[in-house]
Amino acid sequence: MAGGDILLRTHGGLPVLARASPCSLRLRFTASGRRAPSSLAAAKVDIGDVVSQLRSGSARGAADPKRQRRVSEGVLAFPRVVTSRIRGADEEEGQGGAPQLDAEKIGGVDGSYLSETRFDQCAISELSLKGVKDAGYGRMTQVQEATLPVILQGKDVLAKAKTGTGKTVAFLLPAIEVLSKLPSSQRSQLRSSINLLVMCPTRELANQVAVEAKKLLKYHRSLGVQVVIGGTRITQEQRNMQANPCQILVATPGRLKDHLENTPGFSTRLKGVKVLVLDEADRLLDMGFRRDIEKIMAATPKDRQTLLFSATVPEEVRQISHVAMRKDYRFINTVKEGDEETHSQVSQMCMIAPLDLHFSILYDVLKKHVADDADYKVSYLSR
Repeated sequence: MAGGDILLRTHGGLPVLARASPCSLRLRFTASGRRAPSSLAAAKVDIGDVVSQLRSGSARGAADPKRQRRVSEGVLAFPRVVTSRIRGADEEEGQGGAPQLDAEKIGGVDGSYLSETRFDQCAISELSLKGVKDAGYGRMTQVQEATLPVILQGKDVLAKAKTGTGKTVAFLLPAIEVLSKLPSSQRSQLRSSINLLVMCPTRELANQVAVEAKKLLKYHRSLGVQVVIGGTRITQEQRNMQANPCQILVATPGRLKDHLENTPGFSTRLKGVKVLVLDEADRLLDMGFRRDIEKIMAATPKDRQTLLFSATVPEEVRQISHVAMRKDYRFINTVKEGDEETHSQVSQMCMIAPLDLHFSILYDVLKKHVADDADYKVSYLSR
């Protein structure tokens, strides 16, 4: 999410991303969770109704000047608005010395992010398999199928995959396997250490990753997960980490940096990191976290395993990969050439309107969503 974006989020429906620019207002619906419905039918607010009203207002605007204003009943009517559906544009793929695994070579059903490989066909422990089964996962996604064997070999990985294709399990499952196979003597010695560190760009994503981790850890009784994120009381997090230190920590970079600078003993705990994950690496860098990330990486062991998962691989991601990972890292690309960066479950809509109508349009969209679901929250990011 870039500066100036407005995120509408609900617990029960689909998140909406609104982006305003001098000539357009873009609404983006992002399917929450990898098992979200394949269409927007699950959304509590039908943006199609909004669009229909916008188009209707455009058709009638010339005949009735009063329709240039928002009517008192809350109906949207903006005569100078053009609405269209859009899809994510392809980005230039990263070049470099890292070997690539092409999506054509990893199997899977054409047109689907699921592969034909089942989790029980992979070299993972019985405890992990039971957790995966209880979580309802049978077949692996393409990114999981491509990355899991490589990560289990101890390689650093930069993985490019569409949003909503199972990236969270792709890095959590093999990382949990690495931790579970530590010798018992070493595990006891590192009991208070953080062995798996996952950095996420937002609080919402960090909480989602932690929930997924708890599912996979169901039968790994000796492993636990904690979350540290901004917007919460740091003193409470400090007490929780001291009372019940866990081996897996999911965090946002800003709060992680706060603990590194202000929590006694935290820097020592980071010396035990075996696996470092940057989830949604492109968003982490786009939101300006590079300096924080570099400081945090410097506090972890150099011989750690590093995993970067990203929907796109722009220049900034390529730069951080050279800093964070070993020279023999693997670049795994599950986005076919000419394919769209955005997953098919993510629908985007663009409203082209004069600048003076942006506020009115956004106000009415927000009002409609809030009226239909009181749990909607609005976040505005600017930099």
